Amino acid sequence: MSDLKKVFLEKDTTLDFTPFKETRAYGYTCQVFENNKLVHTIAYEIAVDSSHSYAQDGFIFEVDRKTVYLDNAIAASQTEQIADLCSQALYPLKLKVSDENLLLEILNHADIKQRWKKIKDNLSLYYKGKIISALLQKTEKLLYNKTVLTTSLYETWFFDLYFRPIYTTYQHNESLDYFWKSPVLGNKHIRYGVEQSLEENYTATDKIVIKLKGSAVDKRSIQEILQHRTFPKNTLAGVKVKPVHSEMNVEYQLYSEDNSIFSIVAEYQITLQEEKQKTVKIELYHLPESATFRPAKTEKAVPVTPTSIPVEDEDYIFDISTIAVPKKKQKSDQMILGSPPKVIQLYIPGPYPPDVKKSLWKRIFSIFKKKKKIIEYRQNPWKKTTT
Repeated sequence: MSDLKKVFLEKDTTLDFTPFKETRAYGYTCQVFENNKLVHTIAYEIAVDSSHSYAQDGFIFEVDRKTVYLDNAIAASQTEQIADLCSQALYPLKLKVSDENLLLEILNHADIKQRWKKIKDNLSLYYKGKIISALLQKTEKLLYNKTVLTTSLYETWFFDLYFRPIYTTYQHNESLDYFWKSPVLGNKHIRYGVEQSLEENYTATDKIVIKLKGSAVDKRSIQEILQHRTFPKNTLAGVKVKPVHSEMNVEYQLYSEDNSIFSIVAEYQITLQEEKQKTVKIELYHLPESATFRPAKTEKAVPVTPTSIPVEDEDYIFDISTIAVPKKKQKSDQMILGSPPKVIQLYIPGPYPPDVKKSLWKRIFSIFKKKKKIIEYRQNPWKKTTT
């Protein structure tokens, strides 16, 4: 019998979020595997602040992304460098977030447009040609449309996983049933039927665990998804096709003091061809200044309160991991999915080297040592329809 503390003291338990007072630094990594062999890695550090706003009737989050590392190094090719510079217009990003933890609105859109104008002017001085011109026009069209830009944030893994409806009421020994759309193929989303549940006990380190497990319920074939089809055209035309096959597992760990996110570990598997399997593994960990860090408890914080009351297109701008990277020759020590990951050596060239005192990967790995409610995300993923 487990000696761990119980999360559920009654049948219903509600999780509420309390803004954290300090800036949280997170280490983010995304690894892409084909047939269990690592083919691509992206890593960066991202800073998150949160606060409550009565004027905005919700929570305010500020997100600022640091240097991006592709396959162990910063952007090297001209295309990667340009995409990285374009993405810098987005940060820092100020967001309005619902009580359930869904993105509602970009609050500093004017700042983004102002930053973009300076970046565009600088790029136009150094880069010429039709390709660059088309890229800049496409980027500007997206950044200037606030509604489309807000929606497109869910086309990147950090925003897709960090801002999900995890703050809600859970039933003991029951799961919440959702429909999720996830960017497994860049901005080509796949729809999943997901079971979301709250673990009965706290972890040994006093964390709350939320687990999600799902399978694709998308009726489109993999070819139709890759062709940007928004509906199963072949099936409707009477042509028999095999729907896309994909599985997903996500685990959230939350600090018990304020229910803020400590870590997210996600794995998505998708069959591209009969003998070709793609796996995407995403990890996000809080990187505290001290190994003994715990959030401050506040009067507003309600970690886990028992209650008996029933209750590969535009996405390159934000995630340059979608840029095609020339395939390298296979090495005998190539990483295999499931094996311990290698430590990435971060090479930072001049002339503007960031002050990195400690390896991002070492900080990440140091962490290891120490009812049926149907919600469908439609065109705007933060709007929900209960059926």
